[in-house]
Amino acid sequence: MKKYLLLNFMLLLTVVSGDLWAQQRTISGKITSIEDGSTLPGVNVVLKGTTAGTVSDIDGNYSLSVPTGEGTLVFSFIGLQTEQVEIGERSVIDVQMSADVKQLSEVVVTAANIERQAKSLGYSVTSIDSEELLKARESNVVNSLQGKIAGVNIVSSGGSIGGSSRVLIRGAAALSSDIQPLFVVDGIPINNTNEQSIPGDGGDQRFANDFDYGNTAQDINPDDVETVTVLKGATAAALYGQRARNGAILITTKKGKNTKGKTSVTVNSSIRFDNVLRAPDLQSEYGPGTQGEVRENTRFSFGPRISGQELPEGNWLGLPGPLTAYEDNFTDFFETGQTLINSVAVSNGNEKTNFRLGYTSLLQKGIVPETELTRNSISLNAGTVLDNKISASIGVQYTKTDNDGRPRVGFNDAIGDAIYNLPITYNINDMKEFKDEFGVQRSLNDQVNNPYWTLNESVFELDRDRLISNVTVQYDPLSFLNITGRIGYDFSSETRFSPTAKGTVNAEDGAFFIDELNQKQFNSDLIVTFSQSLAESLGVKVIAGWNVNQRDLFQFTQRSVQLAAAGVFRPANAQQNITDIFESTRRLMGAFFDVGFEYNDYLFLNVTGRNDWSSTLPRDERSFFYPSVSSSFVFSEAFNLPSEIISFGKLRASWAQVGSDEEPYRLDFLYEPKTSVFFVLSGTAGLAFPFGGQLGFEQPTTIPPQNLKPEIQTSFEFGAELQFLDGRIGLDVGYFDIKTEDQIISLSQSPSSGFNARRINIGATKNTGWEVLLTATPLSLDNFQWDVSANYTRIRQEVISLAPGVEEFNLTGGINGLQVKGRPGEAFGLFGTGFARDSTTGQFLLDAQGLRIQEENVRLGDIYPDFTLGISNTFTYKGVSLSFLLDYRNGGVLYSETVADLRLLGLAEETLNRDQLIVDKGLIEGEGGALVPNTIGVDPEEWWANQDNIEEANTFENTWLKLREARISYRLPRSIVEKTPFGGINVAAEGRNLWLIYSKVPHIDPEQNVFGATDAGAGIEAGGLPSTRSYGFNISLTF
Repeated sequence: MKKYLLLNFMLLLTVVSGDLWAQQRTISGKITSIEDGSTLPGVNVVLKGTTAGTVSDIDGNYSLSVPTGEGTLVFSFIGLQTEQVEIGERSVIDVQMSADVKQLSEVVVTAANIERQAKSLGYSVTSIDSEELLKARESNVVNSLQGKIAGVNIVSSGGSIGGSSRVLIRGAAALSSDIQPLFVVDGIPINNTNEQSIPGDGGDQRFANDFDYGNTAQDINPDDVETVTVLKGATAAALYGQRARNGAILITTKKGKNTKGKTSVTVNSSIRFDNVLRAPDLQSEYGPGTQGEVRENTRFSFGPRISGQELPEGNWLGLPGPLTAYEDNFTDFFETGQTLINSVAVSNGNEKTNFRLGYTSLLQKGIVPETELTRNSISLNAGTVLDNKISASIGVQYTKTDNDGRPRVGFNDAIGDAIYNLPITYNINDMKEFKDEFGVQRSLNDQVNNPYWTLNESVFELDRDRLISNVTVQYDPLSFLNITGRIGYDFSSETRFSPTAKGTVNAEDGAFFIDELNQKQFNSDLIVTFSQSLAESLGVKVIAGWNVNQRDLFQFTQRSVQLAAAGVFRPANAQQNITDIFESTRRLMGAFFDVGFEYNDYLFLNVTGRNDWSSTLPRDERSFFYPSVSSSFVFSEAFNLPSEIISFGKLRASWAQVGSDEEPYRLDFLYEPKTSVFFVLSGTAGLAFPFGGQLGFEQPTTIPPQNLKPEIQTSFEFGAELQFLDGRIGLDVGYFDIKTEDQIISLSQSPSSGFNARRINIGATKNTGWEVLLTATPLSLDNFQWDVSANYTRIRQEVISLAPGVEEFNLTGGINGLQVKGRPGEAFGLFGTGFARDSTTGQFLLDAQGLRIQEENVRLGDIYPDFTLGISNTFTYKGVSLSFLLDYRNGGVLYSETVADLRLLGLAEETLNRDQLIVDKGLIEGEGGALVPNTIGVDPEEWWANQDNIEEANTFENTWLKLREARISYRLPRSIVEKTPFGGINVAAEGRNLWLIYSKVPHIDPEQNVFGATDAGAGIEAGGLPSTRSYGFNISLTF
């Protein structure tokens, strides 16, 4: 019996065992990076709900036995997003994994290229990774940040290729024009200048005969960027010193990764198309002339109604023909721009050595005919561990930019001005024959050049070579001690050539100028870092450093006028050649320290200090010290809060002070030899010296400062960072207060004193504001996820005080009397002529002719917005991703000279009412001097002419909403990719500035402006090119 039972038990065991083996199967596959297709070793692969699991090998391969039936594999690795994949009937499951932004943000790069835990920071820092930057590839890396970061405002100047973009972090905090943040690449400060071509000539080149040369940060190749980190406050930038008082933008470039010696190749190609975002709404019923009478040779369009009647004097070419409206002139002139961006990068790395070599080609054809830009970028990053205590790295980025045909902006011969104001009866296609058989220009009239003549005969050229390099050596003599030495060099050589052809209106004799600009910046750092645990739960980190920074500018200018032979732009062909040289050197040395304490990994305290020695300040004042202190408290870890409710909670606070020096050569009277004096409408070269055989020297118009002190900025901020429901909801709220005192400015004074201004320490300004970042994942399923992010910024600016007896300060000049000014108790505002109003009712006051009366020096409004809002949505389903970004601005004002001209000339749609007099709403003086409602009608042409004289009539609330960015991409599944030679394939359709959804500014893109990247001014648009929408396709391949 016992043998029988034993036999039956063995038979049963065999059957059960066979059934169990029959229910097991093997799942295998390869795990790769979605970014570059490289294999990922060490990834955990677990059958969900069990302990069964494995780890991928060095080649990213894995194999796991699982029971037959339904199940889910969970793939996880530190720094990567966890992936869950249904098994189904498959036996091979390949997975591509992407970086987890939330995890990676735990370590951020801060001042002096020091990496810190994000939770330890007592100030606001925001990072954008390469994937976000390249969602819709931009030729200017700065524009890629638009609408994505709370507290950061970015405005591009218009539709000119290679044009400038301005960055403001937490508003303009000073009365001076130096408001831009510091740009830093791999720990090395770089230049982001927009140098003008006529130094010291007294003319405002934004408004006459000039070009937008672009901010030079655009030389940074976006394809080489790993992350962009924005340090918003003075605390975050304290170790960079005074140059970072407006914040800092830290750019970390891509480097080779540890791929166990396997080479990775990435190819990224985009084709983009550009067209005009917004065309003006024009009337097409009335032809050229005034008072209803036809007159072809005029820019005014208050002539008769267009009905095909014959022109008595012919058209603008003098040819007979019927009066005809050409409604598509604006869109027919501007072409479809094209941008081709192709990049390839090769990288490799192991535990000791890594490198990445990249090349990018950008070919751009602008919307303006005959405008092109070519940019070639080469980058190399390499690093090695020389032994167990010494490591070294080198980084080099070289960029060559060639730009042909950059259009003029402003008033004199600006292409945008000519096209916007073209009469509706001029056929743009007739203008393409811009000269006759004798080579003489077919100008539009005796005041306006044919735009095709300007673009073909006076072709502007810009060539720039840029080299940014750094060498870093680190030595770890002890486990708790690190010594880092870093040297960086930023060099650019730029040549500008601008010819004016003989026969050009207002410059019939022709001219040309050549500018050579060399800019150099040398930076060196020596940093010693000591890290040690003082007790079981208390740690300390001490950083001490020495910094030397020197900036040099050399500019050679030649202007040649009165050409003998047409088309020969050589000095020997000019009757007069005028040369000039401008040089400057400034040096800043600083010693700094940073002491940080950490308690139980949830309470942090950081104290910094820096002493600078500046070459541009008086000897007794050139040394100045400024400190900062910050703290953070991670209460979610201190109190062990449940992660399913509050997964992360942190409070932060900081206080900082930072100084600022003077511009070079401002401490004494400086008499400069002059070769030309520029003034509006003075012609291409201005008034040239020698003049009548006499040399010219410029007498200083500004009294040098006496007892000048450093400018001091004091700021504090506090905030909270919260995450709920295991990170599905995140909230970052911060408040800041920035006060700048003893500002170094040029204060205007009466010309009767013999000087126009004096350099002095005066004034105080204050910026306060709120920054909010909300992130959420409203929906997360096995194959579908919806992520949303919203950032909100509200800034209140105030001029606290000026000098005794000074009621206002002009920040920057404008046009037609417009000024950007600061007044105590107010924010920076736009001032100009405004409508006179009745003090009791607020109604307009009209004169005896029924026209509005104007007042001088009226505050037209704030130049900066009340608040901004950016909302981003991303939807992912398996390999498909759809994302879009909405960008909203509320408030502030914009004066548009373009709109003013469209109305003055009778071109704008709102000027159509010509059949009856305009009876304006307002009050007019009646019998006995009493104010009564107006009943007097005014001829429409006269009414619009009066409106043009009053800037308030063409000043608008600058509120708008844009679809800033959109992208849909598809990542091909591994089952398809493995049949190709590639490691990963990603295709996408993308676009930027796709739709101006809403705007209170008529006819133009409300973001257009005349101010450059480094100017404090805003709120004025004139003579610019229309901005563009961009759309296209992208394909990314990895090997």
